[in-house]
Amino acid sequence: MVRIIGLDFDGTIYWGEDTRKWGEKLGEAIEELLGKGVSVGVVSSRSREDVQRILPLLGIRDSFPRFHITETGMVFDGEGKEYPGCEENNREVREILKDFYKLMEEIKEEVKKFLLNSPFPPREIRPAIEWGGYLYLYSSPEIAEKARKFLLDKNLPSCVRITRNLFGIYLTRENLNKGRGIDALRRSLSLPPQDVLVIGDSLNDLPMMDEKLGFKVATPGSADPLVKEKVIERTGIVARSSFGEGTREILLSFLSGRLK
Repeated sequence: MVRIIGLDFDGTIYWGEDTRKWGEKLGEAIEELLGKGVSVGVVSSRSREDVQRILPLLGIRDSFPRFHITETGMVFDGEGKEYPGCEENNREVREILKDFYKLMEEIKEEVKKFLLNSPFPPREIRPAIEWGGYLYLYSSPEIAEKARKFLLDKNLPSCVRITRNLFGIYLTRENLNKGRGIDALRRSLSLPPQDVLVIGDSLNDLPMMDEKLGFKVATPGSADPLVKEKVIERTGIVARSSFGEGTREILLSFLSGRLK
């Protein structure tokens, strides 16, 4: 029986102004799950403050999210406090990030030069605050993926991972990811892996869909092809509908008892 549901945010819950089309109905499904004792939370690179700003589109106020997991794998409760039982995990993540930030200071300008002089120069560059480097934005996921593969051929430190989230690519640290955070939460609650469902749509969601973790997996119909491929491989659920409508479709499947 599912006891924890971790939801990616952009593309899974939220998609700009389109969120108004499905927001309140998705919010109703989330609140029904919360009422049945399921802990539903957010697993996202967005800050808690950003998430709280957008949540009114779902018609939800205080009950959601029950937890907030960062892309680096730290776990907090719905009020932004350290989640009980996850303090050691969070401390370890902070320590690893200290060294990673130093590394990023050494290599981030060189990586930027690689991409600006490549066949795939980004259309926009922003700070990737959570990781200490840059977020490189492209006009399509396909071009972003080509840029990601281009960087794979560069001699970057072995601990560095090149991550893509829809239209953007950025550098992340090996073993710091959404999967780490969800697993830390699961262990803090002494639950088996099969009691966890994760829903995401982009490549930065793949670590929490890893078969080694053993969670149930699902994705909206609008997901990246590589994510759909992983979910099918894991015999998970690929919704027919896109974005938040697809997420609602998945949640309703559990509420109706069609899926356990």
